[in-house]
Amino acid sequence: MMFISLISLCILTFGQEPPNRERIQKEMDRALLDWQVPGAAMVLVGTGETDGVFVAGRRSLDSAEKVDPQTIFPAASLSKAFTATMVSCLDLKGSLHWNDPVIKWLDWYRPRDNQFIEPIRLWHLGSHTSGYPAHDLLFYRSGSTLEGVVEKLLKLPRFDAPGRVYEYQTAQYYALALAAQNSAKVPWRDLVKQEVFQPLGVEGVIWSAAEAEKYQNRAHPHQVDEQNRVLKWGKAWADPRENPSGGLWLPVNQWSSWLRAQAGIDDSEKQNKKGLTKAILETRVTRISQERVNQDRVFQPEVANLGYGFGWVTMTYRGEAVLAHGGVVDGFRAFILVFPLRKQALIVLSNLDRTPFNHDLGYSVADMLLGVPPALWKNRLQKKQDDQIQAKSTRLKMVEEKTKEWSGMPLDPIMIGQFVNPAYGLIELKESKEGAWLTIFGRRVSLKRTGLDNFVFFDEMCADPELIFLRAGKSGSWHIGGRVTAEFVR
Repeated sequence: MMFISLISLCILTFGQEPPNRERIQKEMDRALLDWQVPGAAMVLVGTGETDGVFVAGRRSLDSAEKVDPQTIFPAASLSKAFTATMVSCLDLKGSLHWNDPVIKWLDWYRPRDNQFIEPIRLWHLGSHTSGYPAHDLLFYRSGSTLEGVVEKLLKLPRFDAPGRVYEYQTAQYYALALAAQNSAKVPWRDLVKQEVFQPLGVEGVIWSAAEAEKYQNRAHPHQVDEQNRVLKWGKAWADPRENPSGGLWLPVNQWSSWLRAQAGIDDSEKQNKKGLTKAILETRVTRISQERVNQDRVFQPEVANLGYGFGWVTMTYRGEAVLAHGGVVDGFRAFILVFPLRKQALIVLSNLDRTPFNHDLGYSVADMLLGVPPALWKNRLQKKQDDQIQAKSTRLKMVEEKTKEWSGMPLDPIMIGQFVNPAYGLIELKESKEGAWLTIFGRRVSLKRTGLDNFVFFDEMCADPELIFLRAGKSGSWHIGGRVTAEFVR
């Protein structure tokens, strides 16, 4: 009895009991309730008796239909790993090479700025080291083609030479897929299918959000409103493009083959013939460190040694080597963790916009699998969310105080009128009795003055940016920060 008690004490003190399906389902139900998520799914592989699909909740709040193993969810940015693996397959076949200059395959790929001698290469696109800022709004809610988005990006200035600094850049994965398409003379969608999905036996892939809307058994997008209510998001953006960077949807149960391949569980003759195993290994090599640019303290010290390969975040979690990636599209979130040395992997999918649920559940289940004391992710992520709300409230108060100081001061005539950016197009500044106004992306927003040449407008899509009027030259220009980060000239 004493011996059994000591063992039990050691488990409670130094780790956790081995998980079973009931315990993992209970943890999933707990997280779903804590974060008010309408519906979710999780897939585990390499974990023995807990392998398989877990589901909870509903596909939509306006329906009683539950999430099941056949429900489709968006992969969001987890799509990048499929594209990168396809390119690695072509690299191994000699159709192209990661070190090729992009212009070798896309003759129109010519950055407008000529400040750097080193050409942008395919590996720079795959590792987010092209030297361009994120510029998410070039593709988000945009009707441009994949080529059109990349062409707009190339009109903007870079902040560093290629290969030097990590900056997450979704649009460059469009260029990567288009380069592969030109090299193989096969549409990129067909390349991903033949090089990745067919060897793994993955079926039922949907290639765009617009196509996914035709499926009855799909998860629907939801968001949290200003009153902290979870609502179905009727105006969530459904990207009509087939998008190699974030547009794929998969049935929940079709993730198992991909997870098993990444965890190194499957190494069949069929995979070796297609070169898929080698291609997978090539994508997970760290190409650039993220340590200087990705310092989210809520995940420290458990998450460390952050880097990026091709379509994968490389890191350690509680001392274990891990591949990871997150994904966000309107109304959904995705999160994947792979422990290659342990041959285990999991994915968490949910239908609530930017919810911490996926990280909470993913890391909590990882703690169970590792047999380590729980890191209490719910408490830590809740504190982070609360801190963000407080920071936004504090900034709002500061802006309001500054606005009072500058109240009644009219705009300098040089600030008024139309200004243009080669990638983002026209903006217009006007002034009326109600104050100053900015028209951007077809929307009219109110400006709050915080200085002689400084303004702020509150717009979630643009990330509540600051505007600064630059008085260089005769006509001046406007610099808009946030998710725009661009200069507009008269």
